[in-house]
Amino acid sequence: MKRRASIRVSWALGIITVATLASPAYLPAQLEPARASFERAVLRGISWYDYWISDLAVTNRDDITVRAVRFRAQWVFFVPSLRVVIKALPGANKSPGSLLSVEESVLFGGSPESALDNYLRIFPPGPGPECLGYAPPRPCVSTDERRPLEQLDLEVTVSGGSQHAGEPTTDDQIAVQAIALAWVMRFYPRSTGSIEMPAFAPWDPTVYLYLSVSGGPNGILVLGRDPDGQCVAGKLLEREESVAHYRHRIRDRLGARFSWEFARSPTFRSASPAEPEPRR
Repeated sequence: MKRRASIRVSWALGIITVATLASPAYLPAQLEPARASFERAVLRGISWYDYWISDLAVTNRDDITVRAVRFRAQWVFFVPSLRVVIKALPGANKSPGSLLSVEESVLFGGSPESALDNYLRIFPPGPGPECLGYAPPRPCVSTDERRPLEQLDLEVTVSGGSQHAGEPTTDDQIAVQAIALAWVMRFYPRSTGSIEMPAFAPWDPTVYLYLSVSGGPNGILVLGRDPDGQCVAGKLLEREESVAHYRHRIRDRLGARFSWEFARSPTFRSASPAEPEPRR
């Protein structure tokens, strides 16, 4: 059963309330065109978190309170009951677009207000140390990008069991395969090995791959999103607990397995239910 959501909304600018809490059927007119995009962003983020991160299924959690905050470069959704922050690119008409990341921290628990306060302490609305030369070189984030512009309180009703919906297209698989192999060839140019790829949703903020390098590491290669929403290779997780956690979920939704051999083109083959090795 797919998740369903209803949303009650109050619109705020700074600390001044502009509209009172409305019922799901009577959203403020300026938000009505964006209703589906808010529901989609929140539920996709919760669904991804539920499958990949949480050890407990997010099931029948009625009336989850969400604080949505619009910054210049992204929407940030605070879900204190799950201690989760969902980030999305801005879309049309002040609505959220594609997901960038889903992050979990005890600092994002408590109330929506405390979650936002803690977030702004981590990412203060001013030039960060990278702009002042006090941190390792990285892009300088301007004051405008860190300042909250608008806030939106959502009450989302989640129903149905845990379900991570969506299947990748062939183009999605090829793109992820190319990114993973580029990472492998950069760090292990003279190697052979294989990669297990889950059946991920095209909008997933992060994709986890199980990577096995002959004579090298076995671990989880993390593919995330850059600030523009493009898929990029990140770090390799090698801790035993992390590998066991993610490989279990990869194998539950195994979509494909492909291998490479030294200077040859990698071979690619789809995985059938009978192909995966027995779990250990």
